[in-house]
Amino acid sequence: MAMASSSSRNGAVRGGSMRPVSGSSNLRSSSFKSRIPSSSAPRRNSTSSASLADNGVPGRVRVAVRLRPRNADESVADADFADCVELQPELKRLKLRKNNWDTETYEFDDVLTEAASQKRVYQVVAKPVVESVLEGYNGTVMAYGQTGTGKTFTLGRLGDEDTAARGIMVRSMEDIIAGTSLDTDSVSVSYLQLYMETIQDLLDPSNDNIAIVEDPKTGDVSLPGATHVEIRNQQNFLELLQLGETHRVAANTKLNTESSRSHAILMVHVKRSVVENEDPVSTETENSSHFLRPSKPLVRRSKLVLVDLAGSERVHKSGINLMRRCLDSGAPGNSFSGTDSLPSRHSQARESLNGQKAPFATLCEQVGLQKILQLLESDDANIRIHAVKVVANLAAEEANQEKIVEAGGLTSLLMLLRSYEDETVRRVAAGAIANLAMNEVSQQLIVDQGGISLLSLTAADAEDPQTLRMVAGAIANLCGNDKLQARLWSDGGIKALLGMVRCGHPDVLAQVARGIANFAKCESRATTQGVKSGRSLLIEDGALPWIVQHANDEAAPIRRHIELALCHLAQHEVNAKEMISGGALWELVRISKECSREDIRSLAHRTLSSSPVFRSEIRRLGIQF
Repeated sequence: MAMASSSSRNGAVRGGSMRPVSGSSNLRSSSFKSRIPSSSAPRRNSTSSASLADNGVPGRVRVAVRLRPRNADESVADADFADCVELQPELKRLKLRKNNWDTETYEFDDVLTEAASQKRVYQVVAKPVVESVLEGYNGTVMAYGQTGTGKTFTLGRLGDEDTAARGIMVRSMEDIIAGTSLDTDSVSVSYLQLYMETIQDLLDPSNDNIAIVEDPKTGDVSLPGATHVEIRNQQNFLELLQLGETHRVAANTKLNTESSRSHAILMVHVKRSVVENEDPVSTETENSSHFLRPSKPLVRRSKLVLVDLAGSERVHKSGINLMRRCLDSGAPGNSFSGTDSLPSRHSQARESLNGQKAPFATLCEQVGLQKILQLLESDDANIRIHAVKVVANLAAEEANQEKIVEAGGLTSLLMLLRSYEDETVRRVAAGAIANLAMNEVSQQLIVDQGGISLLSLTAADAEDPQTLRMVAGAIANLCGNDKLQARLWSDGGIKALLGMVRCGHPDVLAQVARGIANFAKCESRATTQGVKSGRSLLIEDGALPWIVQHANDEAAPIRRHIELALCHLAQHEVNAKEMISGGALWELVRISKECSREDIRSLAHRTLSSSPVFRSEIRRLGIQF
């Protein structure tokens, strides 16, 4: 989820008063149409954050992103946001993985992890805006993101049972009430929703078509028909919020059965009486050369606007919006005639594929998947490289994966992996196979066609970290299939994973750790169900020393996967003695106390508590547990 904030006075934006927010896929991002310089928007692939930190830029809008914790369904499914999103809060960056080989980096004013409290979010994002409002400036905070990412939680949570859960609306009003006087000041509230292109009053449902009025002289926009309720205390405000929420339109979606389908707008109007002394004035008396004019009473008016935008989502996730994702952008290139022979199409293919001028999905429609796959065998090296990139990007879409396999694309990709020495072709082919390996049907075919052995050979030969990351990602995806455990091990998949750690690149190590965690989880499940017996195949292949070594890795994606793998290995007594002798017990104790993820921390604690072997060793060593 993303949030943005700004402050302005007399039509001018006040630099340094803006604070944006966001929330999350769990993730939210934001975009704005305004008179703000483009340099204030989140920047992609930028190497400097100097301008983001410069609060003196006129029209400055600040943007922050927040990642929410996993919900109950995601915890049961063991969903891991890190597979697609990596937060770098110390650098104020977010890395978004587009597919198995391509990432994009975005910079924000603040990056808030899933561990960030509601209080922390308010202090970073909204409190500076509220302080500006109390000084007489108008301020706005908006939350934007897909349904279910936590926008309403971040903004509108009342915190009836747990005050720590209070959202920005409640916390803002607390500070405004504390900063005003009941005797001399006034605070009033309007609560509105924008739904089906009409503005409705959430405090008076009968007032369902409020007009927007713009002053032709000043350009000020107002809603004179909206209900204004004066706020005398915090309880009064909470009751109004509860009333408004009961009137807010909600519609069921696949992502969130209580998803708000309207934009909610809370407007807080503040009038403060202030006294300002005027400048000294000269006199002609002998006793005094200056005197102060009498104090002049002033009324300072300002407005705080808090906006909870309706969910913005992809159609295949939510079933709400009609949109189609193109994997690239640009005008369509030349299409190929169905009567053209393959050699005569090469010049046209080069123009369409080179630089990816046409969207991949559009290319697939215009050219036909079969013809694109034929280009994988082209004698023209450039055509071959661009064709495999197109196939790889198409394979990133779930809807295309079965079509590619049915058309023989998997076989062609494996052939490329087997026969070509060109590093680019091998890297992209491995990435395409990794994408196809996300599909359970494709996983079985990869194994049946000798894919594990080919991936293992590529891993042994390759030196390029990105090629190794592709190969490790493909094997890691295969490791998550319960039915392939024995074959994966016997064909050398685990040894190939462990062999790739020689690279030392953090992206490669993260994929290796993910594969080990996937394998350990499936293996533990098979043991629990009685399908497997004996010690872990990971231990058989010598993975335990590396697992223990990286259990507390400073890189979060590596550490999280390894912590999970250790917990799964420790669930079965047959592994306990070797884990103790290998130093894993100390890491399990640490995980049970210090892991940032509550589910892994609880799993480690339950595992240690239920194992007689571990309990005995803990007592013998005198470990506090």
